Amino acid sequence: IMRMNKTGQVSFSVTSYIPLYFSVKWSNATGGTQTIRVERNKPATFTFNSTTSTDQEVIVYHSKHIKRLDDLSNLNLSSCLLANANKLTEVEIHSPLLYNINVTENKFLRKLDLSGCTALGTVTAVGTTLDLSKCNYLKYVDTRETSLTELIFNSKGGSLREIYYPKTIQALTLIKQPLLEVVGLPYGNTG
Repeated sequence: IMRMNKTGQVSFSVTSYIPLYFSVKWSNATGGTQTIRVERNKPATFTFNSTTSTDQEVIVYHSKHIKRLDDLSNLNLSSCLLANANKLTEVEIHSPLLYNINVTENKFLRKLDLSGCTALGTVTAVGTTLDLSKCNYLKYVDTRETSLTELIFNSKGGSLREIYYPKTIQALTLIKQPLLEVVGLPYGNTG
Protein backbone atom coordinates (compact mmCIF):
# COMPACT_ATOMS: atom_id res chain seq x y z
CA ILE A 1 0.00 0.00 0.00
CA MET A 2 1.38 3.36 -1.04
CA ARG A 3 0.11 6.94 -0.67
CA MET A 4 0.66 8.92 -3.89
CA ASN A 5 0.68 12.74 -4.15
CA LYS A 6 0.77 13.58 -7.84
CA THR A 7 -1.60 14.51 -10.65
CA GLY A 8 -1.13 13.67 -14.30
CA GLN A 9 0.67 10.68 -15.79
CA VAL A 10 2.17 8.35 -13.18
CA SER A 11 3.85 4.97 -13.55
CA PHE A 12 6.03 2.37 -11.88
CA SER A 13 7.34 -1.09 -12.79
CA VAL A 14 6.89 -4.48 -11.14
CA THR A 15 9.19 -7.49 -11.55
CA SER A 16 7.82 -10.84 -10.40
CA TYR A 17 9.29 -14.16 -9.32
CA ILE A 18 6.62 -16.07 -11.25
CA PRO A 19 4.37 -15.34 -14.26
CA LEU A 20 1.25 -13.76 -12.80
CA TYR A 21 -1.53 -11.30 -13.51
CA PHE A 22 -0.79 -8.35 -11.23
CA SER A 23 -3.39 -5.75 -10.37
CA VAL A 24 -2.82 -2.20 -9.19
CA LYS A 25 -5.70 -0.21 -7.73
CA TRP A 26 -4.97 3.42 -8.53
CA SER A 27 -8.33 4.82 -7.41
CA ASN A 28 -11.92 3.90 -6.55
CA ALA A 29 -13.18 5.52 -9.76
CA THR A 30 -14.34 3.46 -12.73
CA GLY A 31 -11.28 2.17 -14.54
CA GLY A 32 -9.11 2.82 -11.49
CA THR A 33 -7.76 -0.74 -11.35
CA GLN A 34 -5.22 -1.95 -13.89
CA THR A 35 -4.31 -5.62 -14.47
CA ILE A 36 -1.26 -6.71 -16.47
CA ARG A 37 0.35 -10.10 -17.03
CA VAL A 38 3.86 -9.91 -15.62
CA GLU A 39 6.39 -12.43 -16.92
CA ARG A 40 8.95 -13.97 -14.61
CA ASN A 41 11.97 -11.65 -14.06
CA LYS A 42 10.74 -9.15 -16.69
CA PRO A 43 9.51 -5.73 -15.51
CA ALA A 44 6.00 -4.64 -16.47
CA THR A 45 5.02 -0.98 -16.25
CA PHE A 46 1.73 0.18 -14.74
CA THR A 47 0.57 3.65 -15.81
CA PHE A 48 -2.34 5.84 -14.78
CA ASN A 49 -3.59 9.39 -15.25
CA SER A 50 -4.07 10.63 -11.68
CA THR A 51 -6.64 13.33 -10.98
CA THR A 52 -6.01 13.50 -7.21
CA SER A 53 -2.95 15.47 -6.13
CA THR A 54 -2.86 14.53 -2.44
CA ASP A 55 -2.92 11.29 -0.46
CA GLN A 56 -4.23 8.90 -3.13
CA GLU A 57 -4.07 5.28 -1.98
CA VAL A 58 -2.36 2.90 -4.43
CA ILE A 59 -2.63 -0.84 -3.75
CA VAL A 60 -0.49 -3.49 -5.45
CA TYR A 61 -2.08 -6.95 -5.24
CA HIS A 62 -0.15 -10.27 -5.06
CA SER A 63 2.63 -8.52 -3.16
CA LYS A 64 4.17 -11.81 -1.96
CA HIS A 65 5.39 -12.47 -5.52
CA ILE A 66 7.08 -9.09 -6.10
CA LYS A 67 10.82 -9.18 -6.70
CA ARG A 68 11.37 -5.49 -7.56
CA LEU A 69 9.46 -2.23 -7.63
CA ASP A 70 11.07 0.41 -9.85
CA ASP A 71 10.42 4.10 -10.53
CA LEU A 72 8.50 4.67 -7.28
CA SER A 73 9.91 8.21 -7.08
CA ASN A 74 7.61 9.08 -9.99
CA LEU A 75 4.61 8.74 -7.62
CA ASN A 76 5.78 11.38 -5.11
CA LEU A 77 4.97 9.02 -2.23
CA SER A 78 4.25 10.08 1.34
CA SER A 79 3.84 6.56 2.75
CA CYS A 80 5.02 3.18 1.51
CA LEU A 81 4.10 0.03 3.42
CA LEU A 82 6.07 -2.82 1.86
CA ALA A 83 6.20 -5.40 4.68
CA ASN A 84 3.74 -7.70 2.84
CA ALA A 85 6.08 -7.83 -0.17
CA ASN A 86 8.39 -9.98 1.92
CA LYS A 87 10.46 -11.26 -1.05
CA LEU A 88 11.23 -7.77 -2.36
CA THR A 89 14.93 -7.30 -3.20
CA GLU A 90 15.26 -3.59 -4.12
CA VAL A 91 13.53 -0.35 -3.14
CA GLU A 92 14.51 3.09 -4.38
CA ILE A 93 12.41 6.12 -3.46
CA HIS A 94 13.45 9.78 -3.71
CA SER A 95 10.38 11.67 -2.54
CA PRO A 96 10.63 14.74 -0.28
CA LEU A 97 7.13 13.90 1.03
CA LEU A 98 7.93 10.35 2.20
CA TYR A 99 7.46 10.28 5.98
CA ASN A 100 6.64 6.58 6.49
CA ILE A 101 8.18 3.40 5.08
CA ASN A 102 7.81 -0.11 6.45
CA VAL A 103 10.23 -2.83 5.35
CA THR A 104 10.24 -4.72 8.66
CA GLU A 105 9.41 -8.11 7.08
CA ASN A 106 11.53 -7.81 3.92
CA LYS A 107 14.25 -10.32 4.76
CA PHE A 108 15.38 -10.64 1.10
CA LEU A 109 15.92 -6.89 0.67
CA ARG A 110 19.37 -6.20 -0.80
CA LYS A 111 19.19 -2.51 -1.72
CA LEU A 112 17.36 0.33 0.05
CA ASP A 113 17.88 3.83 -1.34
CA LEU A 114 15.85 6.55 0.40
CA SER A 115 18.20 9.46 -0.28
CA GLY A 116 16.38 12.77 -0.62
CA CYS A 117 13.34 11.69 1.43
CA THR A 118 13.62 14.80 3.62
CA ALA A 119 10.37 14.20 5.56
CA LEU A 120 11.45 10.71 6.67
CA GLY A 121 12.03 10.87 10.42
CA THR A 122 10.18 14.15 11.00
CA VAL A 123 6.74 12.80 11.95
CA THR A 124 6.66 11.92 15.66
CA ALA A 125 3.85 9.37 15.32
CA VAL A 126 5.89 7.32 12.84
CA GLY A 127 9.21 7.74 14.62
CA THR A 128 12.77 8.66 13.76
CA THR A 129 14.16 5.10 13.65
CA LEU A 130 14.18 2.75 10.66
CA ASP A 131 14.06 -0.93 11.61
CA LEU A 132 16.08 -3.07 9.18
CA SER A 133 16.80 -5.86 11.67
CA LYS A 134 15.03 -8.56 9.62
CA CYS A 135 16.63 -7.54 6.32
CA ASN A 136 19.23 -10.32 6.49
CA TYR A 137 20.74 -9.89 3.01
CA LEU A 138 20.94 -6.09 2.89
CA LYS A 139 24.03 -4.93 0.96
CA TYR A 140 23.34 -1.23 0.25
CA VAL A 141 21.55 1.39 2.36
CA ASP A 142 21.36 5.12 1.57
CA THR A 143 19.48 7.43 3.96
CA ARG A 144 21.24 10.71 3.12
CA GLU A 145 19.06 13.82 3.32
CA THR A 146 16.52 12.15 5.63
CA SER A 147 15.85 13.09 9.27
CA LEU A 148 16.34 9.60 10.69
CA THR A 149 18.25 9.40 13.98
CA GLU A 150 18.90 5.65 14.02
CA LEU A 151 19.01 2.61 11.73
CA ILE A 152 18.53 -0.75 13.43
CA PHE A 153 20.34 -3.73 11.90
CA ASN A 154 20.35 -7.39 12.88
CA SER A 155 22.47 -7.83 16.03
CA LYS A 156 23.70 -11.21 14.70
CA GLY A 157 25.38 -9.47 11.76
CA GLY A 158 24.76 -9.23 8.06
CA SER A 159 26.18 -8.67 4.60
CA LEU A 160 26.26 -4.86 4.38
CA ARG A 161 28.77 -3.48 1.89
CA GLU A 162 27.79 0.20 1.70
CA ILE A 163 25.83 2.43 4.07
CA TYR A 164 25.25 6.18 3.90
CA TYR A 165 23.90 8.00 6.95
CA PRO A 166 22.00 11.30 7.22
CA LYS A 167 23.28 14.36 9.14
CA THR A 168 20.67 13.69 11.83
CA ILE A 169 22.08 10.28 12.82
CA GLN A 170 22.61 9.95 16.58
CA ALA A 171 23.50 6.28 17.03
CA LEU A 172 25.62 3.88 14.96
CA THR A 173 25.53 0.16 15.61
CA LEU A 174 27.21 -2.08 13.07
CA ILE A 175 27.79 -5.54 14.52
CA LYS A 176 29.40 -8.40 12.58
CA GLN A 177 29.40 -6.79 9.12
CA PRO A 178 32.58 -8.39 7.64
CA LEU A 179 31.83 -7.29 4.04
CA LEU A 180 31.39 -3.60 4.94
CA GLU A 181 33.52 -1.37 2.68
CA VAL A 182 31.89 2.08 2.84
CA VAL A 183 30.46 3.88 5.88
CA GLY A 184 29.30 7.25 4.59
CA LEU A 185 29.13 9.76 7.42
CA PRO A 186 27.89 13.30 6.65
CA TYR A 187 30.75 15.14 8.35
CA GLY A 188 33.95 16.91 7.38
CA ASN A 189 34.63 19.24 4.47
CA THR A 190 32.90 17.19 1.79
CA GLY A 191 30.33 15.38 3.93
